[in-house]
Amino acid sequence: MTTNHDSYMATPPDMSGSIAKNRFRVEVLWGVEKLLDCLDKGVNDFSVIFDYRCDIELHLNDGYEFYQVKTGTAKKFGITWVCKKNPKTNTSIIGRLYELHDAEADGPVRLIIVGNKEFLKAGGSFKEPGELLFSTLSIEDKRKVEAAIREHLPAADPDLDKVSYLLVAMDLSSPEYSVAGHLIKTYEAAMGCEPRKPNALYNALCSLADEKACEEQEQSTYENVIRNKAITHAELSTLFDRYADRENSRQDFVMAWIGRQPPLQRNNLKLAYGVVFQDLYRPSECEPIRAGIKSIENLDKALQEDNIINQVAVDIKPVCGIEVSDEMREIYAVVALYSVMEGGRS
Repeated sequence: MTTNHDSYMATPPDMSGSIAKNRFRVEVLWGVEKLLDCLDKGVNDFSVIFDYRCDIELHLNDGYEFYQVKTGTAKKFGITWVCKKNPKTNTSIIGRLYELHDAEADGPVRLIIVGNKEFLKAGGSFKEPGELLFSTLSIEDKRKVEAAIREHLPAADPDLDKVSYLLVAMDLSSPEYSVAGHLIKTYEAAMGCEPRKPNALYNALCSLADEKACEEQEQSTYENVIRNKAITHAELSTLFDRYADRENSRQDFVMAWIGRQPPLQRNNLKLAYGVVFQDLYRPSECEPIRAGIKSIENLDKALQEDNIINQVAVDIKPVCGIEVSDEMREIYAVVALYSVMEGGRS
């Protein structure tokens, strides 16, 4: 192969794909940050939507928060940047964001532009991490913002109390480091212990967020939006529980049971264990466990452990898909038994 690459290097690169992928990665990781923020603040009923009507959406009992996550090569953001039309879309950032104000019929709405660069405005620059409410801008700047909104939405009556710029300390160029540290801190506060496998926990959470963000279909109902595009508090709690470093955890319980099985069966059971526990934090994966718990409740209380597991593995077959092997059903049965012994938690 030639060692002279001058011709290759003389061709301008197409960076659009890489830029788009990096922007998507930043949005997803910032959405994970929002999940952790909710836990930090003690919010118990929330859903974070990934890339549906907006980059990141926080759905609460009493309203919505829409976050437009912005990265770029500019050293500073500002009013001109917010109001300037994109030549490709013929839409300004603020005009596009204000479209989401239509959700106010359901409850209060907040519209937030997220960035990690200082924000230029009349009278100075907003430099410290925090939130700049657009209703606090100068009269001149407010008129510019309102004009940009009306240019895109002529019928709008702009309410700048609902619009803000959020300057974040998170390094949006390398957000994974910030998210990983935040995750461990939040996990320890929420669970009272360290995670068993911190890297695996981080990868599992980010993988779940990626999956939600990459779902491209329009959702026919709000329930489908939550199911397919959101991570809920319940899902996050289930995922956290899976990685709790507690004595006699269900992982230890399952592995101890596998260790007591005939040697020639152990390898297949370990493989089944890996498949089941990879997705056990997803709500759909809990159905066999719930069915197993109900089965156990109807069994003879004098049955031995292996007899219980064998019977439950048979009983849950109707709720398992064809892709679920016999060994996987046994693993579900063991998890169900552990749940009953721990007080019925699925």
